[in-house]
Amino acid sequence: MGRFATGKENPLFMNPADIIRKAVAGEPLEESEKTLLAGLRFDPESTETELNRLKEELAGVTAERDDFRTRFEGMAFRGKIAEIADKHRFVDRDYLAYLARERQVAVDDSAETERFMEGLRGEYPRFFRVELTPGAGSPSGDAPPSSGFRRDSAGEIARMIADAPGVGNL
Repeated sequence: MGRFATGKENPLFMNPADIIRKAVAGEPLEESEKTLLAGLRFDPESTETELNRLKEELAGVTAERDDFRTRFEGMAFRGKIAEIADKHRFVDRDYLAYLARERQVAVDDSAETERFMEGLRGEYPRFFRVELTPGAGSPSGDAPPSSGFRRDSAGEIARMIADAPGVGNL
């Protein structure tokens, strides 16, 4: 057979539940199975203590899993809110998240999100950034805005004083 015993010869590979079923059914047990059963001791108090410990551990792991799931869902929601805010130029992401939760908007549904954002645009226009373009009198292109005064000429200031009404009589 080989160097190591496997299957029925080695108690490490035997399933105690199968052996117990076999013994309860009245079937004859092999010597290795009898040895394994003799080594099994069931202490009701320690079994109950172990069972309680395992229940507590399971409750802790379940709570931890639920906490991680909640955090993940929160991060996914916040990420989706950030995308929506950027797309629609909404300035306050926290307020958008609040409104989406309050109105129970499915942020993964693009059609529902579009309707929600259009409603907000009419209801709260101040929360939306608008694209402003320069109007009449604004410099065209990338020219820097002018202040209206020329700072490079002292003569310009003297000319303005001279042209002021009533100054010529002084």
